[in-house]
Amino acid sequence: MNDEYTAEKLLQQKAKLEAKRDKAKLTLSSLDEQIKVLDRRIQEATAREALQKTFFEEKRSGKTLQQIGDEHGVPKERVRQWIAKYEARHR
Repeated sequence: MNDEYTAEKLLQQKAKLEAKRDKAKLTLSSLDEQIKVLDRRIQEATAREALQKTFFEEKRSGKTLQQIGDEHGVPKERVRQWIAKYEARHR
């Protein structure tokens, strides 16, 4: 899972691929496969971003990184990283 891709960026990539496919009026399996991959990555990115927001909000409410990690089954260092990415994107 690559954290560098946001749902918004992936949606833009998908739209570009769909436009290429539509312009050529081809249903090339390679483009269709790329669109399917982007759909899956969009879902993953959306879920990851929602979890990052949840972590951020729980941290703001006073929970420790350890408590948040324990509740969600992830190491506290990963919680810290995801909160940092969320904060960087929302400055």
